[in-house]
Amino acid sequence: MYAYRGYQLNQTRFGLIITLAIVLGLIVDVSINISFLAGGAVFLIGHLLYDFAFFSEQRPSGKQVVSWLVLTVLAGAAIYLFRNHFDSFLNAAGPFLYISILISTVVFSWSHGKMVFAAALIFALSDCFMVGNMVFNSTILLKILALLVYYGALLLYGTVLWQRSTQ
Repeated sequence: MYAYRGYQLNQTRFGLIITLAIVLGLIVDVSINISFLAGGAVFLIGHLLYDFAFFSEQRPSGKQVVSWLVLTVLAGAAIYLFRNHFDSFLNAAGPFLYISILISTVVFSWSHGKMVFAAALIFALSDCFMVGNMVFNSTILLKILALLVYYGALLLYGTVLWQRSTQ
């Protein structure tokens, strides 16, 4: 509601897309418990919406594109090193695509202000916690920490929209 109110006051394309991405994030909270694949797809679309929001305000710089490519290649190399943990190439393609989009969200956010970059970085951290909780037998404390970080990122995005509406 915080993000939506911030969007209502300013009504920019950036605000609309960020608000939609936040709503998708909340839908993921339910859908991922019904179907991990469906929830993951909705989550991926949400991350793409964040990228579209960033691109709606400013085209990425050459430095950002090169950084995204280098980090994506490094992530691909890490997935290749751990290829024995995947049943097939297709099972590795999903995590690679997801990591690539996650990296893009962080890298392309850095030119949109400290709060936007912090929100994207915290969001990426929450994704790491989520994956860690799924892969390892995590404690309830780590699961709660993952949710707090995740909702903190969503609140920070909402704060950005609110702050922009009052400028």
